[in-house]
Amino acid sequence: MAIDKVLLIEQYLRTERILRAFFDRYTVPVCVGYCVENEEEHDCCIDQTSRITEIKVNGIASEISTLRAAKYSLTSGNGCGYLTSTGCVLNEYRSPVCNTFVCQVLVDHLNLISDGLGQQLREIEKLSVAIFKGFPEAANEKIQELKEKASTLSEALDTILPSGVNTWEYITNYRR
Repeated sequence: MAIDKVLLIEQYLRTERILRAFFDRYTVPVCVGYCVENEEEHDCCIDQTSRITEIKVNGIASEISTLRAAKYSLTSGNGCGYLTSTGCVLNEYRSPVCNTFVCQVLVDHLNLISDGLGQQLREIEKLSVAIFKGFPEAANEKIQELKEKASTLSEALDTILPSGVNTWEYITNYRR
């Protein structure tokens, strides 16, 4: 059976949008993945070019790379080349590594906000990796599950965080 690459790209973009909506709302997008800005893991993504790859991504690695290159210009020689001082410039067609990367400090910060939130984030990370590397037949169900998990974690954070405050700001400025 031939792989429907248009369907795979659409599933890729749906998954990416769910992750972007969550991470952009609750975290500080520094460097290539989603990290909190801190001394321990500052610039943790720089020089990670070998990790930033689409190898074995549902058979659409080259298509994602081509779509990305057609839409975005390289900005630097750091990391993957789309990294600026304010973070990643890509709004879509990001590498799965970048879409799913969660540093341990972010997990720890979520657990400081409320016990278990970091584990929920790890579950979102694992599920999104499975979607990017999985088979298209089960992707729609997994994408729906990802959407539900992200929504559940979002609701939990919304009950705790002041409006417009991300997790890093909350830990450093509000939680005492």
